[in-house]
Amino acid sequence: MPDLLDHPAQDAIDALRNVCGGRHALILEDDPLTAARGREGLAAIGFTEIDVVEVGEQAVQAASRKCYDVILLDRMNPGLDGLEVLSRIRALPDRPDRSTRSPILMLTALGGDRNRIEGLLRGADDYVPKPISMSELQARVAAQIRRTTWTAPRGVATPLLNNGPLVIDTQAPTVRLGEIEIRLPPRSLGVLVELIRFAGQPVSKTMLWDRAWSDWASQPDEWQDTIDVAVRRVRRSLEEAEAAVLPANLRPIVMTVPRVGYMARDLTGLTD
Repeated sequence: MPDLLDHPAQDAIDALRNVCGGRHALILEDDPLTAARGREGLAAIGFTEIDVVEVGEQAVQAASRKCYDVILLDRMNPGLDGLEVLSRIRALPDRPDRSTRSPILMLTALGGDRNRIEGLLRGADDYVPKPISMSELQARVAAQIRRTTWTAPRGVATPLLNNGPLVIDTQAPTVRLGEIEIRLPPRSLGVLVELIRFAGQPVSKTMLWDRAWSDWASQPDEWQDTIDVAVRRVRRSLEEAEAAVLPANLRPIVMTVPRVGYMARDLTGLTD
């Protein structure tokens, strides 16, 4: 059994606790020693509630009752295997009290390329081959938390996204830039929503696909082109309103980040 307790220095732990403090996690792992080490590693970086289950069906049930901040799934377990658990969680109705959109990391000895691709295409946010040091696992968990941090309390839906003069009502759904209403097709709206959630931070194409096309059963070969088309529609739809509302140095709102994906400008400091 590999030693997973290779902890990073205390300053790194403190930084990770700033990200993960007070969070809730679910671990699917049937080996008691590995489960205990995983629990200890997450507790060390601030997780306050860590549920551990040994059987795949138990993981699905737990995810259907609670919105976890992160889920760790072993792939080979009694009952449902990790991939089937992953698929069933992603298929849960999307509600604030369920883990349908929670970050999911596959943590498994099946680390071949085909295994990784299969896991990612089935909806995993990360696929981590064993053995792995605890310091790397902690960092990967924190990275997923950063990607999905909400400003609202856990479990509470936030219908309004505000980025300076740009406001998206995700419940209506409507988009306004200043006093100008902007109409977007559903996929392009989904892309804009994810970019605005992380305004000022690059968002990878993989993440955009996972969020805006989460209802697709498979990922086509041309998926990146599909995202590029959706982004072009966003830019065209915003162009006229941007010219009326924003200074030239803040246009366009959606920028390309080479070799990564896209980023929305942070407009929160813009005053009327």
